[in-house]
Amino acid sequence: MRLFSRLVILLIVFSFTLTPAQALTLHEALMKAENHPALKSHELNIQGRQHEAEDANAVGATSISLSSENLSGNRPGFSHAETSVEIALPISDQRKIRARKKLAESRIELSRIDLASARWLIQSQVQRCFHRALTTRVFTEKAEESIENAQKLVEAARVMVDAGAVAEQEILQAELLRQAEIEFQSMQGKYQDDIAELAIALGMESLENIRIEGSATVDLELPPAEELELLVMNSHPDIIAKRLEAEEIRAKLGLIRAENLPGWSITAGARNLRDASENDFLIGVTVELPRSRDNRGERRALKCDLERLAAEQDNRLRELHLQLQSAMQKFNRLQEQSKELRDRVLPAAWQLFELSLAGYQLGKTDQIVVLQAQKEFLGQKESYLQKLEELYEAVDFIESLTGPASANKISAGGVSKE
Repeated sequence: MRLFSRLVILLIVFSFTLTPAQALTLHEALMKAENHPALKSHELNIQGRQHEAEDANAVGATSISLSSENLSGNRPGFSHAETSVEIALPISDQRKIRARKKLAESRIELSRIDLASARWLIQSQVQRCFHRALTTRVFTEKAEESIENAQKLVEAARVMVDAGAVAEQEILQAELLRQAEIEFQSMQGKYQDDIAELAIALGMESLENIRIEGSATVDLELPPAEELELLVMNSHPDIIAKRLEAEEIRAKLGLIRAENLPGWSITAGARNLRDASENDFLIGVTVELPRSRDNRGERRALKCDLERLAAEQDNRLRELHLQLQSAMQKFNRLQEQSKELRDRVLPAAWQLFELSLAGYQLGKTDQIVVLQAQKEFLGQKESYLQKLEELYEAVDFIESLTGPASANKISAGGVSKE
């Protein structure tokens, strides 16, 4: 049974080494996310709004009028008819054109921020999946170390049994640590699941065999709190979207005000007086006088929308501010705990395990002491790795709050975006 379990682990390891894997750093993963298929719809939306802007210079339709007077009645036929042909040309109003252009530009900018927001959400998901796979890989390496440590204890027990120093039962007790092999297989499976989630987040066509490049470290550095606050205010997609929506509403109000102004058109034409066999030419000016009260309700509604957007923006800023404070507190706490485990607790636990193992090999300590020391070391290392995983989750959450402008602002030691 023991030989079979070893063979299974070797087959798993060889399957990963023989299958060609694509090395992928975080920077390369974020670059791949730039071509995510979901972004295509947002790009088409921008193109559509740009085509709409082409009509901002429109001045209105030209009208042609044909009329006849003194037709039939007491005068038979067309003998006394007076026929007129008129063409009305609207006069270009630059105020209306500027208002339409401003509205079109605001819609284009809003569609662009939709694209930027979608891209940032995709990249944030890619980064979370990458960090999750990275920390799972570290867990897998920990499971491999557990197997090595278990093997050391088994070999030491065999030596002691061969020397007649201990009973053969101690080999069986050491074999109980072979559960590390099961943990290794479990971590390998979880690692492959995380790689599959990363491939989905990247928008790949198939679940490619990806090999994560990079190292996890607790030596992360955040920008100062004041800088992160500014990034939240100026870069978070929700805040930018609210501001652009307000600009669009102001542009709509400007267009309504422009359309409430008089509209002018020039009329020119010709008249044929059949009775006198004469032709006359006509010219005139037409003024359209809109009633501003007809859209008074719409203007009031738009002003209410501006107040609503301002209130929503203030509330969102308040939420982001509190979330950022909480996330930074969590980050600092996790980083301090992780450094304490890495620099003090783990070295002490490992030294205790080595000393107990050496004492067992010399016959000075019991196997139960070694088992307890190894259990303590593995427990402390698992705590460290869990803190490390939570630390990267905190970093990803902070970057999700600060928006796209925070890219490359957070120094992640070995896990660099460059």
